Amino acid sequence: MRSTILTATLLFAMSIPSFASEKVADTRLLHDLSSAFRKTEQVSWVSKSSYRQASFNFKNQQATAFYGSDKELIGYSIQVSKTDLPKIVTDAMKDNYNDWAVTDAIMFVDTDGYVSYFIQAVTKNKGQILEISTDGDLSVYKTMKK
Repeated sequence: MRSTILTATLLFAMSIPSFASEKVADTRLLHDLSSAFRKTEQVSWVSKSSYRQASFNFKNQQATAFYGSDKELIGYSIQVSKTDLPKIVTDAMKDNYNDWAVTDAIMFVDTDGYVSYFIQAVTKNKGQILEISTDGDLSVYKTMKK
């Protein structure tokens, strides 16, 4: 269920402009994901109203390829445990959400190789989905009632 919330949010977020700061593309990661997806024999497809997603294994992690209704690749997400988040992402969380618990996290790689992290965090009475860039910029994407 948590991944469903992040996935839906992620797809919507990819349709709006992202951080204004300078981004650095990770084209090697994009290439590795594309290659692994093409070579895998175990793919699980799911169709939604406005997109299709294909789940597969990438370096022993759950990954998903997202395709729009026009059958064009939107990007890839990789399920990330909170202990595997990069230091810049955890530092951004500590600086702004130190008393919040991370309940789910994904790394998203768009078709240009740009990486963002989407974090679902909760506190006593509410939750938020946060987008954190690879340079530590944090924005609240969505606030949810707990």
